[in-house]
Amino acid sequence: MLIQGTGGAMSKAYFMCSGSEAMESAMKLARQYYMELSPQQPKRVNFIAREGSYHGTTLGSLSMSGHVARRSLFLDLLLPNIARVSACNAYRGMTEGQTTEEYVAQLADELDRKFQELGPDTVCAFVAEPVVGAALGCVPAVPGYFKAMKTVCDKYGALLILDEVMSGMGRSGTLHAWQHEDVIPDIQTIAKGLGGGYAPMAGMLINHRVAKVLGDGTGYVSTTLRAHNKTADGIKELSLMGTPIKATQLGVLQH
Repeated sequence: MLIQGTGGAMSKAYFMCSGSEAMESAMKLARQYYMELSPQQPKRVNFIAREGSYHGTTLGSLSMSGHVARRSLFLDLLLPNIARVSACNAYRGMTEGQTTEEYVAQLADELDRKFQELGPDTVCAFVAEPVVGAALGCVPAVPGYFKAMKTVCDKYGALLILDEVMSGMGRSGTLHAWQHEDVIPDIQTIAKGLGGGYAPMAGMLINHRVAKVLGDGTGYVSTTLRAHNKTADGIKELSLMGTPIKATQLGVLQH
């Protein structure tokens, strides 16, 4: 159901127990992708995330987060290879008289400059939430933003990781929030809407490009309780509830 719901854009799904675990797995998988690519690209060790973001409570996912309060107690333990760019927050970030197109171009240029600063061949991925939750308060990106960010990632051969732990699974009016954005992520994470708090359930979806590299390599993606049997129950329940169809129906009303 999850892969079918992407319209063929994504290839495989892996299941784990929490959104933080899914984001940690996404980081590892991004690095693994470049190490299993032929030829390898071992210099790719950096990630670019955003200010005003939240990606989880484990040290890796918290390192990606731009949530100042939640990072504060653990600063000395956080990873040094996470760079940051501005959030897409039109209310706070757009200047008077600036058009949406100009604002998107400004943010795309900032991301491009960050790639140049780090070294374009050292970046694994750009990481972002389609709708920012805990850090900003339910803030979606402006139209065209993610397409512009993906263009920059493609320019430098980096991956796009979209964190849909909060916004995915029908909460935005489509099954996957990125389906509003005219962009396909390389790696996507899901969680809260998958289990609804009734069971520890989360997931990571990968597109065909990433799946092929893994398939030609080790194919290794694993954690102790990955794909536990309750995951199947949760997916079946979403199917019985008709979540993909209902999300689309309600999305028409929302938009």
